[in-house]
Amino acid sequence: MWCNIFASVTHGLHTQIYVQLVNMNSLKSKMFLNSGRQYCKFLLHPKKFLKITNNKPLSQHSKSFSTQTKENPSSYSIEEITIPNGPQYGYEIACKVWRGTGGTSSSSEPPIVCVHGWLDNANTFDTLLPKLMRPGRTFYAFDLPGHGFSSHIQASHYNSHVESHLGIHRMVQYLKTDKITLLGHSMGAEAAVMYAGSFPDGIHKVVTLDGVNPNFKDCAQSVYHFVNALMEVEAIIAKSPLPNPTTYDALQARIIKVREGMVTAEGCKALLGRGVVKVAGTNDMYRFSHDLKLRMHPGMAMLSTEQMSIFCENVSAPLLVIKAQDNDPFSLDASHNFQTAMENAKKRNKDMKVEFYLAKGNHHVHLNEPEMVANIISTFLDS
Repeated sequence: MWCNIFASVTHGLHTQIYVQLVNMNSLKSKMFLNSGRQYCKFLLHPKKFLKITNNKPLSQHSKSFSTQTKENPSSYSIEEITIPNGPQYGYEIACKVWRGTGGTSSSSEPPIVCVHGWLDNANTFDTLLPKLMRPGRTFYAFDLPGHGFSSHIQASHYNSHVESHLGIHRMVQYLKTDKITLLGHSMGAEAAVMYAGSFPDGIHKVVTLDGVNPNFKDCAQSVYHFVNALMEVEAIIAKSPLPNPTTYDALQARIIKVREGMVTAEGCKALLGRGVVKVAGTNDMYRFSHDLKLRMHPGMAMLSTEQMSIFCENVSAPLLVIKAQDNDPFSLDASHNFQTAMENAKKRNKDMKVEFYLAKGNHHVHLNEPEMVANIISTFLDS
């Protein structure tokens, strides 16, 4: 095993060392690691490093719905839960549990863990999941650390692949199941594939919705970008630790304007439902709930396309790769790199079970026009 220390960054009195560890044994036994000492310990000794408390999740509220159509005769319920991670981690994971009801389940399907993208939240799947429901099928759409209703990471840490992977792994530990299916969008798709490549035996299937990979051709370029982005965010936080509170309507108008042409107004309203927090001590004033450190686009700054392809190569579960064809230039380039990583991995590992699908729509097609991708995902999950 060799260690390649590729960046050391100082945050106040804290120094974070980002490393990549690669086990050079056979392909099936490889465990590809990235992003820090904690993540290395997590991958090497996950049971020792991660301990979910025995506290039961706090059920906040539950609702029942029906999607009984000719194509999808299932009803479903939605329950909000909070998964406490104990004082050793200092944060909680917020999660929406979608359970298919009605009819009879024909099989014991593994739970499906849904991983959203950068600056989104669990509500990004609100329009898609009803179309994927089956009796007995359960989706766990959770807010990544620093997003939505989940807690922020402590000030000395930066949200990155470390937090994304730990979030997925803590969901796995909470579920206490041998296998899961991963459904990820954008940065969440990248994290899902990397997790599936790290723990291939624990993954049933993987679905990626317009997965992205950074526009970096080599490790040096990705490290350079990461360090510069880190310093930029340090400056932003030093000037304004928290944005000024404003009205809910003002935040809604802002997100609709910023995401115009990318996310529909209804999609923006859905994301806003988990994307703001009421400010204590004010008269009905709000601010965005995401961690300001997310502005550095953390999950995108760590891997080259070649590094990503190594993770892809180690995935043993069937993969469905959906790419949106009507993207903005950045998303188009990043999603192309993601697919290139998959294709390169397929060339090296002939046993990879991967399907590619081009969907009509933009980067958020699953939220804007879920019918464009629902059938192909349903077919893949049902197979």
